[in-house]
Amino acid sequence: MDGLIDRRRPSAGQAAMSRRGADWLSSEDGEPQSALHFQLSDAQSGERQRTGWLTSTSSGRDYFADTQRAAIDFASEGDGIVGQVSAVEMAKAAGIDPKRFRQALRDEEFDWHVHGASWTVNRHGPEHLDMEWVLSRLVPDSPTILWSRKSGTTSAFWVGADPGGKDAFGLAFLNASGGLECTTVSSVDEATDRIIQQSEPLALGIDAPMWWSSGKGGGRRADEMLRKRYGIPSGTVQSVNSLRGAVLVGGTMLAFRVRREFRSTRITESHPKALLRAFALDGSSFAKNFGIPSAWSNEHERDAAIAAVCAKEGFEGRWTTDLASHRYDSEQDPKQYWLKPICYFWPQAL
Repeated sequence: MDGLIDRRRPSAGQAAMSRRGADWLSSEDGEPQSALHFQLSDAQSGERQRTGWLTSTSSGRDYFADTQRAAIDFASEGDGIVGQVSAVEMAKAAGIDPKRFRQALRDEEFDWHVHGASWTVNRHGPEHLDMEWVLSRLVPDSPTILWSRKSGTTSAFWVGADPGGKDAFGLAFLNASGGLECTTVSSVDEATDRIIQQSEPLALGIDAPMWWSSGKGGGRRADEMLRKRYGIPSGTVQSVNSLRGAVLVGGTMLAFRVRREFRSTRITESHPKALLRAFALDGSSFAKNFGIPSAWSNEHERDAAIAAVCAKEGFEGRWTTDLASHRYDSEQDPKQYWLKPICYFWPQAL
């Protein structure tokens, strides 16, 4: 269970639980079980202290109540579930014909599965989540399952955000295989709730200035470098003092809200419009270059999708220029200030 369970233990009085997903399991005697992925947090600091999976032999929605009651016990003495799970176990526990389930899995043509091999995978890994997604489509009223490689994302995903006002806040979820889902919301609260529903992202890219300057006009060195290097007009790469409040407040508040829920989430500033202009791209050519679909319905969603790619490329080490390291003395230090750490990855040295 290493890597899934943080073995520091809060007291029962400090424990709080939030749901992160569900799956179907079988006990050793073959009796169907349900499992709930949960997170235990310190009630005062909000710091995540343990996560894991709890099981219940209850059927239907009753398992949520059972696992919630068991959460406090788990905080002091329980252990998570380890090992592997097979398609047959999952199908039987869900009341689905195993042959039907295996055929549905084969129809998906997952790149991780070799033809003719057993459908047995590590519990709670990305392959298990893919299988859960397929199963969720076969089970009426099944719990919500994270998107799979086929539908949008897996347990490994990046988020991009283009903060704005009512019906102008773009949000994008990008998975490790290039699957992309975009949506438009109207507030930081809506965006944060969407992210929390999908579990902790690998990283978050935000299309907004994530640190400010007390200098004349609020100008930042990073913005000046971009304008000078690529001939980008000031109307595209603006000084902080020239931007609308929805962008400034939305960007910092989203970072604050996500970090409050997921303290280890990595965050980078991004500037999708500057990126497109600097490299003479439009949305379609950008999507083609980075192997993602043009799955957006408006400019806000497009910019959010590009921000998600910026987070992926930067934190996977392919974009090594961090503009957050290029600052004037009058600027906040995003590596040290209240939202720390914040990066600003760019694909070229400037």
